[in-house]
Amino acid sequence: MQSPGTQSRIQICIGALLVFAACSNTTVGRRSGLIAGSTDLIDFGDVVIDSPAPKKILTFLNKGDRDVTLSNAQGDNLGGIFQVTIDHSTINPQGDAVVSITFQPSGNRDYATTITFPNDSENESTFTLALKGRGITGDPCGGVICNDPPAAVCSDTQTSRSFNPAGACDRGRCNYVPIDTKCPNGCNNTSGFCAGDICAGKSCNTPPGAVCLNGNSHQYTSSGTCTAGSCVYGATDVACPNGCNNANGLCNGDPCTGVVCNYPPNACYKGVGTCNGGTCTYLLNDGVSCNDNDPCTDNDACTGGSCHGTAKACGAQAPVCVNQDTLRVFSGGQCGSGICSTPYNDQYCSLGCQNGACITCPNNCITGDDCTRGQCQRYYGCIYDASQNDGNRCVASSADCREGQCNGGQCLSVEGARCQARVHSGFCTDVRPGYCDSSGRCTPDTQGSQFACTYTRCPSGFCINICDGIEVCSDWF
Repeated sequence: MQSPGTQSRIQICIGALLVFAACSNTTVGRRSGLIAGSTDLIDFGDVVIDSPAPKKILTFLNKGDRDVTLSNAQGDNLGGIFQVTIDHSTINPQGDAVVSITFQPSGNRDYATTITFPNDSENESTFTLALKGRGITGDPCGGVICNDPPAAVCSDTQTSRSFNPAGACDRGRCNYVPIDTKCPNGCNNTSGFCAGDICAGKSCNTPPGAVCLNGNSHQYTSSGTCTAGSCVYGATDVACPNGCNNANGLCNGDPCTGVVCNYPPNACYKGVGTCNGGTCTYLLNDGVSCNDNDPCTDNDACTGGSCHGTAKACGAQAPVCVNQDTLRVFSGGQCGSGICSTPYNDQYCSLGCQNGACITCPNNCITGDDCTRGQCQRYYGCIYDASQNDGNRCVASSADCREGQCNGGQCLSVEGARCQARVHSGFCTDVRPGYCDSSGRCTPDTQGSQFACTYTRCPSGFCINICDGIEVCSDWF
């Protein structure tokens, strides 16, 4: 039988063992592998058919505390269009695995597929990756420079095979023509050259600098071949559309790169120009409205790259009488600051000013009329008084009664003055004495017998059997 103290110590020990066991169960846990991919989509974009296959990388990272085993990719690689390679399948904790994917299109079309990567991670046991790309037709050799030939090798114990440093591109790959040289002393497998050759061990990797030749950049390959102890480098002429820089032998860059031509000289040029040789040129914008900043022009328009307007019309003003002695004459209108002004000159009128003109007395008021006389008066001009010459002799306008007398400014034939009247009868004209009336008509006194011949020429001064009576020749025959 145990004492009470012994029983207490046994209970304490049993409790301690239970606590230790409980602590041990909570401390010991299960380890896990956690996988993470760098991307779930790879897009190769446009790839030229038959060009070297581009490669893209997918990286898997193990973020857990145990190894993760990665299986080979599964899915449709479209008959080898997409090639997938894993560098290693076991990913250590905090380690990574690199997956290389290449895209080699065989046709001019779009390609897309999905592949999976089975693994034993706890978080993503099947990782899914989408692949896409497009095959396009193009020159696979565009931009490819073949100037890096393989190193020389011994094709057999007595033959050194080197390669022409200037290669040729075929389907995006460089091919170099092999040059076989017989080695009398055998071929050195280390250098690939003939043993005892002065080129053995000689490195040809310091080519001459580029030079400008015929407007092109004459560039040498980065590595050459040794011939008779001297390095020979291949050369390529690169066309220089913007000229060759003689300082370094390389092509000049495009001077229009980065140049934006949207700042025309003024509004009389098109808003967008073109760059040529680094300089912007703009087309004319003739005919469009503009502002030449001249307030004295109207209808401003672009012509030949400049803004021009039509001079503002400032018409001349008609002369005016400032007062009864002064005439104001205006010259052509002038524009200043957009406002028309008309310069003028005041003239003194010796006879006075009336109706916008100086009063004048033309020809001293002499009309050439025997019955009218004028007098020049200030402020009135010529004043004519027809009554001043009444009764004076004058020449009347009548053809038969020329003797006249002035009456009320008119020259009237003198009544009762003698005249020669003409009376027509048949083929003859009767000439008779008569008298004039005031209208200038000649009235015959009596019926006479003297006639004038009108239709027949007069031989010896007499008419022939035409008129009755005594016949005389008229003056107009």
